[in-house]
This record gives sequence, structure tokens and C-alpha cells, in this order.
Amino acid sequence: MDPNTALARLRQLASAVVRGDASLSDVAELGELVQDLDAWLTNGAPAANGGGFLPAAWDRATTRAALAATGARPHDDD
Repeated sequence: MDPNTALARLRQLASAVVRGDASLSDVAELGELVQDLDAWLTNGAPAANGGGFLPAAWDRATTRAALAATGARPHDDD
């Protein structure tokens, strides 16, 4: 499983649900992806705690490193 791809798709599907234009198959896919990502985070292989790695957008360490590399601070765009 690629949690980054899963999160991107979850966001697309959630937007469709909120807009009211999601099909029943979209809603089913949304549910399956939530379950898959939960299983990955809970039981995924690589991490020492038995879970998989977070999607990059949810990983604060990755976000901090990216910001440090650019010299930006978290709320510079406010």
C-alpha cells in the first residue's frame, strides 16, 4: 500500500461526498480506503512499532524537514 496515494484518493472521494456528487461506488471505495489505511498504519510492515509509515502530508517530521529545507516557517503564508 502507498499511504500517500491512498490519502490523495481519500481526499478526492471525501470532496465528492461533501459536494453531494459521489456515487455509491465512490462511497464504498472511500470506506475501503479508510479501512486499508487504518490497517496499514496499525499493522503495516516497516516501522518498529509494527505499523506502516504515515502519509507525507500527515508526517510532522517530514513537513518540518521540507520547511527547513526551504527556509519557510509553518505560517509564513498567513
